[in-house]
Amino acid sequence: MELFNDSDTSAECGSQTELCHSAALFYPKLESKHKVPSSTVQAIVTELKELRDLNKENLESKLRTVLAKHKVEHGNISNIVEETSSAASLYVYQKDLASDYLRKKYYQKHLCYTEPQQFFFCDADGEKTDKFFHYFPILTTIENMFKDPNVREQFEKWPPETQPGILKDFFDGSIYDENEFFKNNPDALPVILFEDALEITSPIGSAKGKHKFVAVYMVLGFCSPEWRSHVDNIQLVGLCKEKDLDREQFYKPLIRDIKQMEDVGLEIFEGKMVKGTVAFMSGDDLGMHGLIGMLESFSRVEFFYRFCLIARPFFGPDFPFAARRTAKDFEVALDRLGNEPGLASYQGIKTTSPFHECKFYHVSRGTPPCLAHDLFEGVVCHDLALSLKKLVEKKWFDVAYLNQRIEHFEYSVEDRRDKPVTLKQNFTKIGGSACQVWSFIRLLPLLIRFKILDFNDEIWDLVLRLREIVLLVTAPAVKVDHLSYLEFQILNYLDLRAALFPMVPMRPKHHYMQHYPELIKEFGPLIRLWTLRFEGKHKRLKEIAQSSHNFINITKTLSEKHEYSQSYFRAGASYRPELIISREMPFNPDLYHEDVRSAVSPIAHQTLMQCDKVTFRGVEYRTGDAVILRQGRICNDLSFGVIKLVLVATDQSFFLLLEEKNVDYLPHLQTFVFESTACWKCVQVLDLIDYQPLHVYSSGGVSCVTLKHGIMLWD
Repeated sequence: MELFNDSDTSAECGSQTELCHSAALFYPKLESKHKVPSSTVQAIVTELKELRDLNKENLESKLRTVLAKHKVEHGNISNIVEETSSAASLYVYQKDLASDYLRKKYYQKHLCYTEPQQFFFCDADGEKTDKFFHYFPILTTIENMFKDPNVREQFEKWPPETQPGILKDFFDGSIYDENEFFKNNPDALPVILFEDALEITSPIGSAKGKHKFVAVYMVLGFCSPEWRSHVDNIQLVGLCKEKDLDREQFYKPLIRDIKQMEDVGLEIFEGKMVKGTVAFMSGDDLGMHGLIGMLESFSRVEFFYRFCLIARPFFGPDFPFAARRTAKDFEVALDRLGNEPGLASYQGIKTTSPFHECKFYHVSRGTPPCLAHDLFEGVVCHDLALSLKKLVEKKWFDVAYLNQRIEHFEYSVEDRRDKPVTLKQNFTKIGGSACQVWSFIRLLPLLIRFKILDFNDEIWDLVLRLREIVLLVTAPAVKVDHLSYLEFQILNYLDLRAALFPMVPMRPKHHYMQHYPELIKEFGPLIRLWTLRFEGKHKRLKEIAQSSHNFINITKTLSEKHEYSQSYFRAGASYRPELIISREMPFNPDLYHEDVRSAVSPIAHQTLMQCDKVTFRGVEYRTGDAVILRQGRICNDLSFGVIKLVLVATDQSFFLLLEEKNVDYLPHLQTFVFESTACWKCVQVLDLIDYQPLHVYSSGGVSCVTLKHGIMLWD
């Protein structure tokens, strides 16, 4: 008697393979998502094996009893028990995933794993040294990324439709638009790179500087900004110790692969070949100057800016503009350096850049500024401190009062994550991260609203001018025609800053601000390009180092363990539905008054569910928050609606039931105060002029909102 035919065996093998694959994803999930050390994972595996053996014995005993009771032949009982117990006890799972070594072999063979390659640095004579770095072949990484259905889905929407005259991402900027490679290859992959230094041990103490590394990360530019911003989707490209770094050798294998992408392309899925190249490379100023071959000093050198030829003797209160650097300027400088042996640098350039070998990418137009380092940590934190100290001197308030307001202010959930830092008694700058400085200047009018003694005070005017620049520069969508308004505001601010604080010299980063309008035109909204999301990836490497408790060949440990976690995410674990609904229930319009029924009438024919919160593309919309409905003919002519209900249709489209408010704008606070209800509306989020929901604060008995970023889309 044949108990199991071929189809049964085939189905069983398929289910066992699927079971093994699911189990294989479970272990990297423990290490990647839940930060469980590999030693603990192995302990879990061992315990599961013991449970498996115990379960197998119990199952076999039970099966034999039941089968004998039903008078199954003794020989068949043994076959049935053997086949059933081996499947039920996860035999394949125990066999292939029993040890750390076997699990890693399984990940490498069956998951989307990119094997890190170790390269040794050579000395001046071309001899290998004992110093090395790890490189993740970018072509293999991209091919593995395309095994993720989320990535393929986003690529199908590439290239995107653009709106003439409106900048929403880097591909709307003139640099991408004028790039001959992307013009001739509209479906080419734009690669975004980031270089930064990180320290995986405490920066204070005996280990300071001992384990400091340079990491290079990558994302694919065709993916949406919200997808690119998630750290799970950021790929590691290269890693080496900072003290060993030789950029020419470090970037050599990457440049080789980029040139192959430019010339030949790669197969992203069966039968589909695409080309690609670097769209831009970001990082802090120190790293970018080192990358492009410029002097890495900003306080002493004559030429301190990579975007223009401003010289220190001409940098002053008159804020002169200088010619923009071009690829030709780099060629001239490198020729001078090559022909004049005693010349250490020319116009700030000291050496060549490894990226000069790329055919369609040049560093002169490919390293955008970072608002976090340049604006918030370079200008706002210092200038805002100057102004606040003056206001303290004028007796508007004291430091203790401001600190008390910072500590006890009723922040929203989002603002509490980046709550401003309290000030020291003798403060000289605003402390905290770039996001905390951003929160400080954004919420300052609400913090000291009742201590502003003179709305026309010059110092307070300076604060408001800087605050408006912050709002405009961080706008996620910009009309090109409005960049002249931003330029006007920046020049006015710098003039007033020089007049009010003539004894406090300008910093180089004040000059950087002058270039923001043209840089936005070239790169698109600068908030899309800042480096903080990449820097968030550092945390993962630090967690790996801390959980491994092993610093022998630490770059190998970091590289391999990071790639195992990325294999888990590429297997589909990084999938996030576009819409996440919370606590839904049927919507009955008859329970609401006539104004609500009228607002909902255009969609009343659909079956609707109501809820108090949804998350759409990573942004949470909940009742009580405000959204911007439209903008009039001037910057601050905005209309707002307060979310009262979220309605979701059966096709997963969702609508916001809003109470549109009459609004009074207070220019001395740059704040919008809500008054009476104007009408009720039902709108889709995609029809809003801006995606960002705003918390409605209560101040002095009135409801008000303060913008997170500016809206630069007025008619």
